Amino acid sequence: RDRCSMTSNSLLSLLRSPRVVMAAKLLIFVIVAFFIGRAVVKAFDQMQAERVTLASLNLWWLCLAGGLFLVAQIPLAWFWRQAMWQLGQRPCWSRTLCAYYLGSLGKYVPGKAMVVVLRTVMLREKQVDTTVAAVTVMYETLTMMAVGAAVAGLLVALWWSEQMWTILIAVGLMCVAIVPTLPPVFRWLARLVGMGRSDPRVAERLARFGYGELIVGWLTIAGGWFVLGLSLWAVLQGIGVKDFPLLQNWPLCTAAVSLAVVAGFLSLIPGGAGVREAILLPLLAPELVATVALGAALLLRMVWL
Repeated sequence: RDRCSMTSNSLLSLLRSPRVVMAAKLLIFVIVAFFIGRAVVKAFDQMQAERVTLASLNLWWLCLAGGLFLVAQIPLAWFWRQAMWQLGQRPCWSRTLCAYYLGSLGKYVPGKAMVVVLRTVMLREKQVDTTVAAVTVMYETLTMMAVGAAVAGLLVALWWSEQMWTILIAVGLMCVAIVPTLPPVFRWLARLVGMGRSDPRVAERLARFGYGELIVGWLTIAGGWFVLGLSLWAVLQGIGVKDFPLLQNWPLCTAAVSLAVVAGFLSLIPGGAGVREAILLPLLAPELVATVALGAALLLRMVWL
């Protein structure tokens, strides 16, 4: 037993050494950079196949679309930080926002686990409990997806009630995503993965985790989805779509983006490649030429990336 204990301690010391930590970070960087590069090349090739060239684009509108995407992430990062604060962690706002943006790049690595790794590692350096950070990443992500599916379903039901299959898909996706975020289920899952075992204060705060914060999160995150809808509209302007007024088509853009991103996430395909476009195309095609709708979907991916 003494030998096993000594070996275990030596192994832990080795894993925590600065050189090993730096090597692990470099490995993560290489993995993420490889898959992001592959996603960029694939998207660029698809855009060329659809004859979407830089010369035909209005870069000012595309810059606005990118800026709107960044703004839309702020309420999501805020909700994640609030969840950690409720569990006794105190990450600073700037660090949380940086971790959130960086973690988003992990979506392009197969399995999507890299999102959790990147965000957790960044906050671990600020003395945030690793288990709490990891579990709240999943809590925020699933809440985001549930809200996105709800927003899409509501908008389609109000404006395009004849698209019953789209509504049913949105409701189904919402049900899949929302169940783990319900406070009783979330508390059970958090305890299952060991949250609170090493810190009684975390366990005590977890027991008080309720619906009030979740409702506030739903309202806040819904605003982020509408900003993403604006981002899609800006991309359409960037490729020269005319007679597509904002106020009239904002609900369509928001519903299309929400449903496409949620379906892409739940598909577990890196970056939702192909799935987003498959959802966006039928929703946008009735209002736009099919080739324009596909070009907009591909360009939206490139701009967000």
